[in-house]
Amino acid sequence: MSKAALRELSALRRAAVARAGGDGSAVTTDEFAAQLSTRVWLFVGATPELIERGRAVRQRDQKRVKWARGLVRGIHQHAQTADRVARGLVDLLDHEIRTYQEEREARRR
Repeated sequence: MSKAALRELSALRRAAVARAGGDGSAVTTDEFAAQLSTRVWLFVGATPELIERGRAVRQRDQKRVKWARGLVRGIHQHAQTADRVARGLVDLLDHEIRTYQEEREARRR
């Protein structure tokens, strides 16, 4: 289930980033949150990978982490788990945004 959850989560991320034109500030939209909130199994299935990514100590946009924390708090009641899953989700979003921007720049050349 974990790999399937990550694949679908990845597809949702790609679609959200593409709709936002690679603009990171526009990715955390209500539409994306609504899609994620109706697919609770994605968080449950991807929890081990999201926790692992969220453990890494690195600079993150705290506004985006707070947004992601709001999405996962209803699913993961344990605060530390919710925080790590939220940070992992932000890391995946940041990666998707960077990838989108790099690919767009490469196409322009």
